[in-house]
Amino acid sequence: MPWTIILSVPGHHGEAANPEMLAWIKQLLDHALGSAAWVIIAVVGLALVAFPIGLILFYLTQQRRDRVDSYQETGDGT
Repeated sequence: MPWTIILSVPGHHGEAANPEMLAWIKQLLDHALGSAAWVIIAVVGLALVAFPIGLILFYLTQQRRDRVDSYQETGDGT
């Protein structure tokens, strides 16, 4: 059993994050974005939608490229 993991548990605090740091990050974002919470929501929402769409597009382009490569390797394309 790894004793280092067991002995490191008391060194952690019970909070998920430092509340002072979270307040500082919120102040920084409010100052940078003009204090509009909907802007943050829109950016995060756009990222959540754009990432899967980007992955799907990447997958489809790779599939198309693989089909073209295999077509050219068989000699049917000449």
